[in-house]
Amino acid sequence: MFSAFNPELQLFVGLLLVNYLLPVICHFFRFRFGLGPLFAAMGALTFLFWQMRLLGWWLVQDGWVFNVAHVAFIPALMSALVFCYAFDGIRAARSCWLILMLTSVLSIGFATFHHQLTLFSPVPSMFNLPLSSHYAVLAAVFMASTFTLLCYELLCRLNDVFALVFSICLSAFVFLFMQSCLEYGIDSGLTNFVNHIPEFLICLLLSGFLTGVYGLFCHSKQFFLAPRPMLNILLFWHKAESNLSSDDMLEAGYIMSESRQLNQQLSETQRLHDYHVRHSSFAIVHTREDGLILSGNTAAEALFNLSADDLVNSSIYNFLSLMSLNDLAEGQVDTVVEFVDADKHIFWHQYTALPVYDALNKCFEYQVLIKDVTLAQRARITQNIERNVRNIHRTSKMLSHDISNLLLGIEGSIYQTKQAFGLADKTLFNTCYETILTALNQGRTLLSQLSGGQPLGAPRLGPCHLLGLIDDAVKIAKASADSKHIEFVVCHSLNPLLRVDSSQIVRVFTNLLINAVRASGENSLVSVGLNPDKNGFAIHFIDQGEGMSKSQIEHAFDPAFSTKGNGQGGLGLAISYLIIDAHGGYLVLSNNSPDSGMTATVWLPDISDIIDSSLTDLRLLLACSGDGPVSHFAHKLDASGMDWVESQNSDELAVMLEENWDILLVWSDFIEAYPISSLSIPCIVAFSDDFSMKVLKDDNELTGKFLDLF
Repeated sequence: MFSAFNPELQLFVGLLLVNYLLPVICHFFRFRFGLGPLFAAMGALTFLFWQMRLLGWWLVQDGWVFNVAHVAFIPALMSALVFCYAFDGIRAARSCWLILMLTSVLSIGFATFHHQLTLFSPVPSMFNLPLSSHYAVLAAVFMASTFTLLCYELLCRLNDVFALVFSICLSAFVFLFMQSCLEYGIDSGLTNFVNHIPEFLICLLLSGFLTGVYGLFCHSKQFFLAPRPMLNILLFWHKAESNLSSDDMLEAGYIMSESRQLNQQLSETQRLHDYHVRHSSFAIVHTREDGLILSGNTAAEALFNLSADDLVNSSIYNFLSLMSLNDLAEGQVDTVVEFVDADKHIFWHQYTALPVYDALNKCFEYQVLIKDVTLAQRARITQNIERNVRNIHRTSKMLSHDISNLLLGIEGSIYQTKQAFGLADKTLFNTCYETILTALNQGRTLLSQLSGGQPLGAPRLGPCHLLGLIDDAVKIAKASADSKHIEFVVCHSLNPLLRVDSSQIVRVFTNLLINAVRASGENSLVSVGLNPDKNGFAIHFIDQGEGMSKSQIEHAFDPAFSTKGNGQGGLGLAISYLIIDAHGGYLVLSNNSPDSGMTATVWLPDISDIIDSSLTDLRLLLACSGDGPVSHFAHKLDASGMDWVESQNSDELAVMLEENWDILLVWSDFIEAYPISSLSIPCIVAFSDDFSMKVLKDDNELTGKFLDLF
């Protein structure tokens, strides 16, 4: 733009930089030194402004004419005034304005004194400006300073930084307009105003840039004060209670420093929290209010067998389809949910939802904790089935008594029949015949209710070839299959060696084969497949019958449930479930496809190298209420291979103590409710809420082996 950057131009640019940077620097360090340096700079710049007018420096460069006094000092003075008002309050702005006006008046007085002194004594000469010129500039400074405050207060309601820059630039043009019109008249003043607009625009680019950068910094630190009534600017003596003093600003600086330290501590705490959540043994996911998963830790990825990206892109309602997070957080629904993985294995997960609230106490996110409770849930299902089976066994005792009464009645009727035959009493004979026939029909009904009601014993584990057990079951069920011309097809590709109770496993296989025969039609096939599955082996019994409905499959393992008089289900499936569960496996039923039969799958773990045989032959009774700490012992008892059963109240304990037990592990709360010490069980150990144990009855070697588990 300029043809030559000569020394005079360099001096001019240096003066602009010093004048424009001085208010910014003094104001920036006010938290350290207060507003004193800024007020001193304001007075010095004002005095230099008036002295520069007397020097009359006009820079002419390539057709551009710069009135150095105006373009170098007016924007700097207006910026210092606006800084005080925007960041320090009305009282600081009034002090700055007062310094500006008083210094201007004193500068006019000094110029007049200097002119009078030149009449009597030789002093360095300067331009002698008339008082009218001084008064015009003084009035222009007053109008520009007032206008810049009003303009900022009006525009700060839209944007703080824009108001800061625009008010300073506009006030410079107000000064130029008022000075031109007051000093040269309306016509000449307008011409002078228009002619000098380009020079002001060039200089204001630098002033606006520096002010804008400082304004953005202050905006990021939230230094701007809230909007105030514009009338406070015009009412100079009005008391403004909301203004901040220098001490207040220093205190605010300390508070902001402490806030930054607190934010840093919170950031570090959040980082540590994120680390612990990521490496927690519990599965934890972070979701939005609508259930979309935002993040999940490593345990959650392993629990659902999903990668980090797949987990984040899914919804928690893929696993909680029957409940909402809100109901879960308020405890209105059961938190244990059944989950089926891709391999159709059933698991149970326990969910806990913690709502996250915003500043308005509105929930906008959830943190969900998930715990795998499959072992505990299977244990509860097993206990319920065992309890139902024991109830049936107790019922069978009553039915046995009824059958005994029926037999006595039949015996008496036969004796009367003999008498009637000897006496040739046809009426008595017919009566006895009807009595015997009725008793036999009733006895047949009672016996049908007891079919398959065989008592369960503890599994006696030993090495057995699985294929041999399947062949034994096929031989037992072959007579039933031959009657319907059904052929058994057994896969002989594998013959693993497992540690199982051979008699109980054959009983399960026989029951499943007979059920398959009963469900199949004439001239069909029943297949038996065997394949390795994870850490065990799966045995599939496949028939070609009609299958079962979903509701029937859900209740198939309930004792005494049956789809027909001699069909699938009933006590046999319930007992089979208990036998397989006692071996650490599981039994499931599934339909092959519509109208193509169903498959009963038995999975048995390969525990030949896991179970310590020193405790596997023992039977343990755990006496503890439903609120007691059972889960603490469940895992170790399962791993020991012992046959253990839980009793949850005194009535159940009384019934179960009729059986033979090797060890009684009893909660201390049960000791007062039941005479434990009088029992004939060899080893009795009591435990308290803190899991400490006390031996009540010691069997030496047996007690030592048991206590070594814990």
